[in-house]
Amino acid sequence: MYDLVANIVHDGEPSNGTYRVHLYHKGIGKWYEIQDLHVTDILPQMITLTEAYIQIYELRTTPSPTAMSEG
Repeated sequence: MYDLVANIVHDGEPSNGTYRVHLYHKGIGKWYEIQDLHVTDILPQMITLTEAYIQIYELRTTPSPTAMSEG
């Protein structure tokens, strides 16, 4: 299973626009929006996956409960 850890969105025209990055901080379990030098915390519902330019996923490394009980 994979978890979304970053979402990159491009706003504006292809030749002239800005990028926003939605980044998940695993240590504290919060999402942040980064644009230029501005960083704000956001709710997960604010992440616009339909407008995503690039999505970055990470493979979950926690063993499943069935794998733990078999050992």
